[in-house]
Amino acid sequence: MESDTRTKWTANANVVSSMMGSSMALLDLEGDQYYSLNGTGAAVWELLETPKTLHDLCGAISEKYDVPVEICRDDITDVLSSLHEAGLVERERHAATA
Repeated sequence: MESDTRTKWTANANVVSSMMGSSMALLDLEGDQYYSLNGTGAAVWELLETPKTLHDLCGAISEKYDVPVEICRDDITDVLSSLHEAGLVERERHAATA
């Protein structure tokens, strides 16, 4: 999965979510598929209400769980990859500004 400092991720507007205890349920309205996220995945999902870069996500999750950014980067990349493959998140790569 390609992601750089200009790539912004956001939740697909056709997916509804609901907290269920410490996990989150997602329903893809287009594909009629149901998904479940653990606490960390739910935290990432909530951040994706507005477009975020991988850097933004790592910083927020690192702060929330008191984990070094370098350690959570691989986990967040895996979460984004899984969500993207399922069509639950969208990515937009912005051109570099001069």
